Amino acid sequence: MSSSLSVRIRGLGPFYVATERKSREPHHFSRAWITEMAPPYRKGKGVRVRLGHRAFQVGVCRRSPDVTEETLIEHVGWRRMDDTVEDIRSW
Repeated sequence: MSSSLSVRIRGLGPFYVATERKSREPHHFSRAWITEMAPPYRKGKGVRVRLGHRAFQVGVCRRSPDVTEETLIEHVGWRRMDDTVEDIRSW
């Protein structure tokens, strides 16, 4: 899915459903994946269908015990720093 803030994701047991209002996906049908960025840190695979500017994604997900806050930070390309927020603001 895109990084648009118009994405809504709902977990329904082992399944998930995601909708997106303004999709920029060029394909009408594609494989999809999801990584939940908050507890319970589920990962899943599914399919994605685009109808006009809206996209719908459904799939199967499960809790992933190997996902932690650290691995999520690596996933999005961030890294921890030794500097405090005050130090960074003074740069």
